[in-house]
Amino acid sequence: SPALLAGARPEPRHADAVELLLDAGAEITGIAATDELAYSLAGTNTHYGTPPNPRAPHRISGGSTSGPASAVSLGHASIGLGTDTGGSLRVPAAYQGLWALRPTHGAVPCDGVLPLAPSFDTVGLLTRTPDLLARAAAVLLPEEQEGLEDPALHTVPGLETLLDPEVADALDTALARWRTAIEIEEADPLDADELIGFAETFRLLQAREAWAAHGEWVSAHRSELAPDVGARFDAAARVTADEAADAQQARTRA
Repeated sequence: SPALLAGARPEPRHADAVELLLDAGAEITGIAATDELAYSLAGTNTHYGTPPNPRAPHRISGGSTSGPASAVSLGHASIGLGTDTGGSLRVPAAYQGLWALRPTHGAVPCDGVLPLAPSFDTVGLLTRTPDLLARAAAVLLPEEQEGLEDPALHTVPGLETLLDPEVADALDTALARWRTAIEIEEADPLDADELIGFAETFRLLQAREAWAAHGEWVSAHRSELAPDVGARFDAAARVTADEAADAQQARTRA
């Protein structure tokens, strides 16, 4: 965001996640672009353009961690460090054939990270191989971790109805392969209407938190924001306290 950059000052120290990787021997190759204020999943940026997608030329990179994903996919970097609030690591990884990890919320410190919606924000990674992803994740995640006594993959009946047919077919193929390696259990089904409601719950809470984090600055720089990002903040400004409270209750139920 050029407007945000214009008013920025050098930070006195690295973000914790950056510091952990540097202490483990990583080197900073560079800073890569994202969607403006990370408030999008497309990877496009009105001010700086769209990072390339070498795995699918002429298609978008996916975001909001678009630049780090492109840097890893192109081989300019081995590890991409970014945030995932509602898919911002997983989407570009899916679009570009990369490995990504969105850790459990709160497992990796967010100190020094520009927030979007703190109760959803996570710091995670992108790599080209699962081995490097595991090594880098071991650096960021706490050493003392509670493991599940009987780990199993849980599928939720009804979720597949939200998928495009070709994606559903790919999931079925993967599940058939995984059944030879891990226990797979079927969870209780979720009501279709409730599933659709979860998306709206997330949208409202994310918007409310994004406005709390950036609303004052956005109000002073609205004309300088990209049209799509500005429109999201306009909608975020209209989310009421009552709507947010109802959404919080829905999230608790979920």
